[in-house]
Amino acid sequence: MYVNRLEALVESGSLNNVESEKVEKSNAVGKRLSLVDQAFSRLEEEFKDFSLSEAQNQVIALIHFLTYAVELAEQKGWIREDIRSELLNAWRIHGHSSFVKHIQTWPRGYLGDFEVINMIVDRQEESAENTLGGMIGRYALNSLIAQQHREKLKIQAGLVREACHKFEALNIISIASGSSRDLEEVQYEIKESKAKVLLIDFDKDALEESKRRLSNINNQVDTFLTNVRRLPQFFKGLNERGKKFHLIYAGGLFDYLSDSIIKIILKNLSDRFMHKNGTLMFTNIAKGNPYRAWIETMGNWRLTERSKKEMEQLLSCVHSHKQSLKLDPTGLTWIVMVHLDQIKLL
Repeated sequence: MYVNRLEALVESGSLNNVESEKVEKSNAVGKRLSLVDQAFSRLEEEFKDFSLSEAQNQVIALIHFLTYAVELAEQKGWIREDIRSELLNAWRIHGHSSFVKHIQTWPRGYLGDFEVINMIVDRQEESAENTLGGMIGRYALNSLIAQQHREKLKIQAGLVREACHKFEALNIISIASGSSRDLEEVQYEIKESKAKVLLIDFDKDALEESKRRLSNINNQVDTFLTNVRRLPQFFKGLNERGKKFHLIYAGGLFDYLSDSIIKIILKNLSDRFMHKNGTLMFTNIAKGNPYRAWIETMGNWRLTERSKKEMEQLLSCVHSHKQSLKLDPTGLTWIVMVHLDQIKLL
């Protein structure tokens, strides 16, 4: 491991005093991580001796201390693999949670899959509430990083509802739709307005589940199986629909895309596919997410965080002079609303 390699260098005398001081600091980082790992192991061994509230408080305290220790290690230049190698018990114990196990392994082969979003929406944890894994999973599902997903869906459902009341012959696109938990909540409004909805996702099973959940409006729903990263195929499929869309939204997708791809998507959607009175909405996790070190180290969930300045740079490809910016209710996610005549960030 990283620490052992440095200790060997010290013993060989190949490091000068300054480097030896760095090694001591690195050893301190390793010891802190090791203490956290040992604390998780002891909690597991002594778990039955604690009351439910005592165990819950210990779990929460240890998660916070782990996150702090990981952030300090990162500041000292430790890489993810070396940090995790000091936290093997913590990793294993986190995996007793069905929710955390999913984000450790991503069984569908990609991050942020529709199954994990379903777990977040339903607060679904299979491990019993009075078990260590169950407590970790429920803490995760009730944390703000999970709540920001639910907030996005609520905002998206509200936009669809508003558009249904505002437009006739309404056309909607949901990009990276997953299982359409937002649209599921507004099926009545979609049906009454006779709106048409295009669901786009690269997971066939996600689109199948969407159709099952939207059974009341299946005759108003079209699906497009494609990976938006394959830009020519993506734009060709939209062009073949021969429509202008009143509402286009992508909740969470841009957390996984590069700036260059996002700019191409924004420019093409706004210039070629948006109705003259339409709205384009997207989200992005904000820089400074306090859960980042935890979900990256105890899970494998990496998101591209962006600052206010970085968000404004993304929008530079859309012609606009008016912009405003506000975070979602959790303070963790940017909610962006784009109009052809202006850009408004809520």
